[in-house]
Amino acid sequence: MLDTDFDGDDDTLFVRYLSGSIEIEARFILDGGSGGSGSSQLTEQVTVRNVGNEKQNFHLFQYSDFEMGAEQLDVELVLTNLNENRVFDGATTTVADTAINVVPQRYEGGFFPTILDKLNDGVPNNLTNTPAVGTTIGPEDVTSAYQWDFMLAPGDSYQIGVDKVISAAPPEPIVPEPTTLTLAMVGLAGAFGLIRRRRA
Repeated sequence: MLDTDFDGDDDTLFVRYLSGSIEIEARFILDGGSGGSGSSQLTEQVTVRNVGNEKQNFHLFQYSDFEMGAEQLDVELVLTNLNENRVFDGATTTVADTAINVVPQRYEGGFFPTILDKLNDGVPNNLTNTPAVGTTIGPEDVTSAYQWDFMLAPGDSYQIGVDKVISAAPPEPIVPEPTTLTLAMVGLAGAFGLIRRRRA
């Protein structure tokens, strides 16, 4: 953990994973927003690198499950385009946007724990590309995931950037603080660990 803006609170987490010929570097940067703004942003930068001598066919997944306000069952999700979704709670007008700099090959939105079970069942699965863009699902405990499929030659790397913005309308702003989101950031690092790969 690092305090990159020197305000006394850690705001950046850097994690490196190494498994065989694959190295993954993940950086998480939290900007809590100004006092009373009701907004916060978490930026994720993930780099996958082939440090071996053979091509690797790689599949990277990112999974999100936002708990919005006091009641997790009144949340709705809409895919606004192929690289952005919004999760919102009508009771608190809290919104979480996920914008991605690399359009994924596949995506899925659904109700907990369907997607999480699919990612953890030990079987190579593809996301379903549902619901259709512009369709709202919920209210319920909604979750979402993205899937990137790519080939890495020896020495090649692949980088993905994700921005998550959380905001709430006054008079009850919800502004996560770096000290309260440390464990959440570590959990997000784990979310990018849902990877399946095989030798080409």
